[in-house]
Amino acid sequence: MKWIEVIVVRATDNQHKPAVRQLVNQLIQNKAQNGITAATLYRNAFVETDLGIHIQWELDGVEPSKSDPGIELAAALEGFGRIHHTIWVAD
Repeated sequence: MKWIEVIVVRATDNQHKPAVRQLVNQLIQNKAQNGITAATLYRNAFVETDLGIHIQWELDGVEPSKSDPGIELAAALEGFGRIHHTIWVAD
């Protein structure tokens, strides 16, 4: 099954960007062993302090859900601002 785990951070300032990049890079380095096919960091085109992390998953026999790495990443990012963590599947 394929799905995307999306974590959006609405931070109070731009000081968080280097730390978020480092956390996402660590996730990308571990992707092969986890079933992660890609992890991408996005920034909102209009709200400078919004960042989105998209983690693409592909695992056979597994139902889409929030992953342990995604939950850990969201928890680590809570110190930067408000977090929105969701799962998306193709319709």
